[in-house]
Amino acid sequence: MTENTHHDPAALDKLAEPFTVLPNDNPASDEKRQSLIDKPAFGQVFSDNMTHMTWTKGEGWSDRRVEPYAPLKMDPGASVLHYAQECFEGLKAYRHADGSTWLFRPDANAERFQNSAKRLYLPELPIDDFLGSVAALVKRDANWVPSRREYTLYMRPFMFASEPFLGVRAPQEMIVYLAQKGLEICSLQDDGMYKNTWKDNADQLAAAADVFQFYKDCIDSGVVDPNSKSFGYEETDDNFVNGFSASYVTGNWLQEKEDANPEVMSDVTVEPIPVPEGGTPATYMELKPLFLFNTSKNNDAAFDFATYVCGKEWQQGVYSSASPRSDVTVPGKWTEDFQALSDNGVAFPPVTLGSISQAMIDSIAKVLQEGMTPQAAAEWLADAVNTSLKESGELSAS
Repeated sequence: MTENTHHDPAALDKLAEPFTVLPNDNPASDEKRQSLIDKPAFGQVFSDNMTHMTWTKGEGWSDRRVEPYAPLKMDPGASVLHYAQECFEGLKAYRHADGSTWLFRPDANAERFQNSAKRLYLPELPIDDFLGSVAALVKRDANWVPSRREYTLYMRPFMFASEPFLGVRAPQEMIVYLAQKGLEICSLQDDGMYKNTWKDNADQLAAAADVFQFYKDCIDSGVVDPNSKSFGYEETDDNFVNGFSASYVTGNWLQEKEDANPEVMSDVTVEPIPVPEGGTPATYMELKPLFLFNTSKNNDAAFDFATYVCGKEWQQGVYSSASPRSDVTVPGKWTEDFQALSDNGVAFPPVTLGSISQAMIDSIAKVLQEGMTPQAAAEWLADAVNTSLKESGELSAS
């Protein structure tokens, strides 16, 4: 659309056309609506209707509609509830003296909404759909736009991940398999920025392709159940506890399962993740950083405190059963045996990870579900990582 299309009522009406308007059997009466408008309470009074759209991988954006305002139905496992994948915007509709209704630069809100979704690796909503949804709602609830000066109808477009999923996804394991091959998903460059360098080095690209070949071989050989791609962590844990799988990559939270099922898990042992021939031992380590603000008046004291809580004495006394330090241990397979692996711990680089993590998931799916070759998947992922780094301003120029 052109820069000024959002000022053209006819153009906005055209963008609103794809939205089906559903009947509302219980709208507020004229008297009640006016009383609410006269004494507005921000965030507590809502108009009669709302707009709705759904995104799926197969269809993209669809199911455009204006419907009566009502609670949303959501699966308890929805990703937004557990991983906070949600973004929103805020904009207002104004009533002019001639009775017309105006929006102030909704295209800017639409662009910012796209950027927010991109950073969270949510699907980007086309600008025309954003404007169309707003126009459709304002048209439907035009009577809710106040006539009094400085009063407005405030709208809160938002997007959230409704997919039911709990648990750790593939990127953490892939980080380990890459590290075993001497690879990083992206590495620090001389200019202080980051880059995926696989396509700059034939040996690196071949090693990355080997990782994807490993995934493919696991499925093709029957070592891994093809249906496991849909399992969350609870189902994966239960399958292991019940003997449906012989081993899997997990964390020491599995101790809770053993405590509840001591007889069936009496023979469980903790072992390092298998390493391919010629590879480097590695295990995933999730980092919990401590931040010091450079504006603090007590930076030296803060640094000393951070050093102390990360030191052996404090860790042994307070955090001995779950310390990342290999020299802080208590007996037991869920403690000592796990902590012994921490010297080989690898973690994600300190970059914006939303779209990078999703690209890692997608690259595995391209090999296992779409038939992409391991070599092509490695090249695709390298490009996707660098695209993400460029969008977040973290890509090295070298």
